[in-house]
Amino acid sequence: MRHVLLMMLFSLALPASAQVYRSVDEHGNVVFSDKPSPGAEEVQIKEVQTVPPEKIEDAGYTPKPEKPAPAYTEVAITRPEDDATLRDNPGNVNVSVSVSPRLQGGDTIVLYMDGNEVAKGGPGFTLENVDRGTHSLRAVIRGQNGELQAGSKTVTFHLFRESIQHPPPRGTTPPPKPAGRAG
Repeated sequence: MRHVLLMMLFSLALPASAQVYRSVDEHGNVVFSDKPSPGAEEVQIKEVQTVPPEKIEDAGYTPKPEKPAPAYTEVAITRPEDDATLRDNPGNVNVSVSVSPRLQGGDTIVLYMDGNEVAKGGPGFTLENVDRGTHSLRAVIRGQNGELQAGSKTVTFHLFRESIQHPPPRGTTPPPKPAGRAG
């Protein structure tokens, strides 16, 4: 019986166009063959059912997209503090900007004072000869193409510069006079 089963399995593996013959040998065993023998009958093999494969899109390599730079979670002007009064006769104002995470390659800090761009680079800036009075500062981060990445809140500061036209209040020490002038 094993031989019969084995022969049937082999016959299924034959191509559909091959002829298969069935016969019984002298011991009563059924034999399948591709060659006819006396008393053999041709076995009709049904066409094997096939299913056409699904079309698969080109499975070419697709690289992982570059991990985008992390978004800036903090941009803040840490110096001068909001609503601070600064006293500097030459009008120099030191500005510090804090950025988190740190500044990414190609991105730039741009500093605006009173709505006008006054410096690029950072995170520390020194503004020189700033007029007395109240001013506003804002820092923004611009990408390589100039696109806005993030920005800080506006900080207001007041700059006090002494002058001859506006002497200091009574009871305060006036600034020393420059050497070499008679007064």
